[in-house]
Amino acid sequence: MRWSKSLMTLGLVAVSVNLAACKKQSNNSVRTAKIAKTAAPLTEKQKAERAAMTSEQLCYQDLCASQSTEISYANLMAKAAQPSDTQKAYYQEHLEARLKDVVNAKVQLHTTTLNQLQEKESEFATAELNETQMRLIKVIYILSGKDISESNRNTIFAKIGEYDFAKANQRAQLQGPQAYLLAMHSDKTVMDAARAEINLVLEMQETLNKAIGFRFIDLDHGVFARVKAGGAADATELKDLIQSSYSVRLVHTLTLKDTTIADALPLQTETIRTNLAKSDLKARLQKRLSEAPGLKSACEVRMYQGLNLYPEVKDVTAFQETVEVVREQVLKNLNSQDPAYEIVKKISVYMPESINDLSKSLAQSLTDRARTDMLQVEMLKKMDASSTLMLGALLSQTLGENDMLCDDLVNLGISDFASPGLTGIKVSWMSVKLPTYGVSILAHEFAHHVFAHAKQFETAKACLTEKQDSTQFLNEDFSDVLAAKVVSQLQNVLPKKQSNYGCFFASEEADPSLKVKVVEGVKAVHSSGLYRALQIAQVRKETIPDTCKKLVSGQNSKALKSCEM
Repeated sequence: MRWSKSLMTLGLVAVSVNLAACKKQSNNSVRTAKIAKTAAPLTEKQKAERAAMTSEQLCYQDLCASQSTEISYANLMAKAAQPSDTQKAYYQEHLEARLKDVVNAKVQLHTTTLNQLQEKESEFATAELNETQMRLIKVIYILSGKDISESNRNTIFAKIGEYDFAKANQRAQLQGPQAYLLAMHSDKTVMDAARAEINLVLEMQETLNKAIGFRFIDLDHGVFARVKAGGAADATELKDLIQSSYSVRLVHTLTLKDTTIADALPLQTETIRTNLAKSDLKARLQKRLSEAPGLKSACEVRMYQGLNLYPEVKDVTAFQETVEVVREQVLKNLNSQDPAYEIVKKISVYMPESINDLSKSLAQSLTDRARTDMLQVEMLKKMDASSTLMLGALLSQTLGENDMLCDDLVNLGISDFASPGLTGIKVSWMSVKLPTYGVSILAHEFAHHVFAHAKQFETAKACLTEKQDSTQFLNEDFSDVLAAKVVSQLQNVLPKKQSNYGCFFASEEADPSLKVKVVEGVKAVHSSGLYRALQIAQVRKETIPDTCKKLVSGQNSKALKSCEM
């Protein structure tokens, strides 16, 4: 989920309680030698490059990088960063001036925040926090994992997940922001529900601000103001609206209503002062200011990447047709009496935003951001020592090292996911834009539903567990293998040969994460990209390079064992 554009710190609450994206991005690409696609002898330079590689990198090179059907994440993003003349003209006419305003406002916000902390610092020793301020700080500490065990945090998140607005928020991740609004206001149309939600959230805002003793939350502008006044909103604006709504509802509930979670944390004002004094908050703010001169160009690149990578409407329509082809093939692999059979027939598949959606939203989004930050600048200047201490305590737990502006402007997360509980699948931009990967990824998401409900694959599950001596990745490994089988069966039906998405995700990883065995103590959702690529290649009956066989024999001799389904 992206940060709320309407809250300086509380927007991060929504991020704190969301699960990590299914596919994680990284800037650490596998180092690969540039080897010709033919069997021509290696040059001396190529020999030297290979000699410098680890065994993992050699396997990746021979299995993935030397194949003309594969593309790395780094190369995809580099190519997408190159705009067409039409895109340049669109950027210069509609976005450039607005982006300058956003960056300038961001600089003023960070500068004013830093100045306020330094100006009031001498008063922190005697500043007193009221009950609501203390509880709000505790809430942020808890949601950010501060001073609580993992088991307690899991218990807390499970409790939060039972709130009606949390359930609606999870539904929205799959079905879109309209689902949140209709879940909270089932008797209304989407826009009437949006206006009803705004009225409720603004009431909660005022209650919180009054209890805090300062107008700390201010949503009376941007999309809230436009929709409240009777205006319409596109999908991106509704997404921003519900993110802000969810954040305020959560903070309002944990701070003023269901206070047992926060009150269980024995946090004292003196501890807050000490933690803030020891934190590197000011250094993080200064780092952001030092990086501000490059922020505009970084965001410009991000916008061009979005304009090139978000699918066109025709791409979305074509992929929707492919959905039914994949569904039918998954069903052919199921016994009609198996519980998963009827589930797969009912799965709803939700498409990503199109380039049309992104183009419509960018200009308004930039305008709103600049105005929001400037309003926050004025708010900061009015804060007393207690409010500044509270702000510092919140920011010390939530402000990252890097400014997320560019990532927030254009979401390029590879975030396909399945929700067996809601019987749905969410498709990302990548699957639609790059269907040679996307069809396989879609089959993988269908397979998650099969894993959750099927009774006929227990032998295969036991085999996959034995291959890794662990159940840590069983759900994902099962879905990789079943998806590879489904795509192999469809190969003569699909217009193009399917690429190996394990190779794509391996291209994001850096040695030593390219292990083909479970690494003790590593918390992850998936097996390594290289392990996944090998499983997919094996099911497709593709040739496994000798370098990969050597790697497997040295790390996990069972990695290439076949688990039939």
